Amino acid sequence: MVMVRFKSSASSINTVMKAEIVTIGTELVIGLIVDTNAAWLARRLTSLGFRITRIVTVRDDLDEIVSALREALGRADLVITTGGLGPTEDDMTSMAVARAFNLEVVLNEEAKKMVAEAYEKLWREGRVSSPKLTQARLKMAMLPRGATPIRNRVGSAPGILLKVNGKHVICLPGVPEEMKAMFEDLTNMLKSLVGRKASLSMRLTTTGTDESTLAGIISELSREHPEAYIKSHARHGGGVDISITVHAGSLDECEILLRRIIKSLETRLKDLGVRIVNKSTLSSR
Repeated sequence: MVMVRFKSSASSINTVMKAEIVTIGTELVIGLIVDTNAAWLARRLTSLGFRITRIVTVRDDLDEIVSALREALGRADLVITTGGLGPTEDDMTSMAVARAFNLEVVLNEEAKKMVAEAYEKLWREGRVSSPKLTQARLKMAMLPRGATPIRNRVGSAPGILLKVNGKHVICLPGVPEEMKAMFEDLTNMLKSLVGRKASLSMRLTTTGTDESTLAGIISELSREHPEAYIKSHARHGGGVDISITVHAGSLDECEILLRRIIKSLETRLKDLGVRIVNKSTLSSR
């Protein structure tokens, strides 16, 4: 469990924290492997209250990764990467992070201990022939100076947690099981960062309209409520569903905010002769 805590930069529940996801791997770019990590991270970050502004996939190329990181942190408050933390030559995320933000790469003693413990466990289980920390294994403990390693309870490569000019970079492995477990260990820190503790999603079913008719209304509501994500979905056979996800300090606050948005939506739909015929809660946390 990662115990690092950062002071939240969200001054109120109306502050929207932007996040970008950078998935790293040539195998993703050429379509050899389907990138499921980005979709999973986007859903989880959204549920925590972040607004995902961009998802980028780059090859295992140092210059491309450096460029993607700099651009992402120039726009967002939080950047999460997946992939490139392993022991092989094409695993270069740590080096890219260091270069992107003008930092040295150094042997992190805490990360070294994590790697040693991981290989000791693998050796006891008979999954590796030796627990020795080879140069390839030590590579996984080489982190940007000032970074905090994130324990990998499933695999061997530690993640990276770095604060840069008041913003945050989190680097996770590309293996989905490892990435998901490490992300869940970070959720308390991420909640404190975004300053919200609850979210609520609802789907509304309308009748007698199409997406083009609702486009202007959806845009207006989104501008009026930047703390909410509002999206229309064309329904096969006619009609449109509208999904709304809100974030606030508590579930009660979420419900108040959601009711306010729905009331405003119903008023505008009524002017168009459109009715909401069903409301269903998708998720709450």
